[in-house]
Amino acid sequence: LSQPAKGFGGTAFAHYDGRVGPKLRQELVKTADELLAFQQADGSVNGDYTNFPVANGVMQATAQAIVTWRQVYERTADERWLVPMRKAERYVRDSAMRMSDGSLRSLYDANYAVIGLVSAGGGASDKALATLVRAIVKKARGDGGFGFGGTQGSSAFMTGQTLYALRLVGVPDGNAVVRSGTRWLIAHQRQDGGWGASGS
Repeated sequence: LSQPAKGFGGTAFAHYDGRVGPKLRQELVKTADELLAFQQADGSVNGDYTNFPVANGVMQATAQAIVTWRQVYERTADERWLVPMRKAERYVRDSAMRMSDGSLRSLYDANYAVIGLVSAGGGASDKALATLVRAIVKKARGDGGFGFGGTQGSSAFMTGQTLYALRLVGVPDGNAVVRSGTRWLIAHQRQDGGWGASGS
């Protein structure tokens, strides 16, 4: 079993099930069950492969598993899915609380922490989510976009992912950071409709 394949697959099946219908529910349940094999004692889900920026480690893998397990629980009402989901949520929450304004090393991980916590049921008043949102907003660049960090400039990949995470937690379209990021994406869209994010 390849964790990234199961992680991305489970997330895709979960979104399909939640937005389109039950056609792939059997695959969703099967993938959710297979993801259990990757969960560690601390609640994290250990990815067995990374290929930055698409497949990128433990926080991403854990958030994807939460998304998958949450949707299976929503559809089956089987409480056995709550146990791995809550363990994973504790891992993400503990990690998120360490991501203060001064120590947010990975915007990528912060975005996935938001996705995981929201999927686990966290809302705008959640302290960990509020801390993450403040830290994420501080990473906006002067041009309105978001980058991977270091000396790299804004990228469509990180700007799009960050706006998705912010909107997921309830930051409105009218928010200045969301507006600026959206303008950056529109300004950098290519003639063919894509963004050409260096292969990612």
